[in-house]
Amino acid sequence: MITEILVFFANYGIFFIIIISLLNFKNEFKSLIAVGLSLAISYGISAMFYVPRPFVNGNFTPLIPHDASSSFPSRHASAGFAMSASTFNSNTILGLISAAVATLMSIGRIYAGLHSQADIVFGVLIGGGCAIFAYSKFMENLLNRIFKRKTSGQNRKTKK
Repeated sequence: MITEILVFFANYGIFFIIIISLLNFKNEFKSLIAVGLSLAISYGISAMFYVPRPFVNGNFTPLIPHDASSSFPSRHASAGFAMSASTFNSNTILGLISAAVATLMSIGRIYAGLHSQADIVFGVLIGGGCAIFAYSKFMENLLNRIFKRKTSGQNRKTKK
């Protein structure tokens, strides 16, 4: 029973996280920045450093069919936790549910033989870090400049 649950979340957990994220319509642009940046960093690291998946090193068949691409860092964990942290920023309950699903997904991917614990930990750090960056004051100021938004009425010039 536990095997089926973990394999299910390893396969489909990311879709549940996306759905939960879509239920939360606040700050969707910042969420996209967090996810996009986390995936860009994760893919970049994977392209630079080949780390064999546990099923390749252990010479066994994984519970989920997968190619022998680099496993480090986990892109599922990176994107899942970037979305979860973004959701948590504006809706605590949905964010906690999303984080629970992301945790089950990550554990399932370890259990299935697709990732090591280090792959997941670094994916979580990348995803969480990108979410923190996307919601930072720096990014807020940058987006205000790009979209020429005013943050408050303090600096507005008034015509007389």
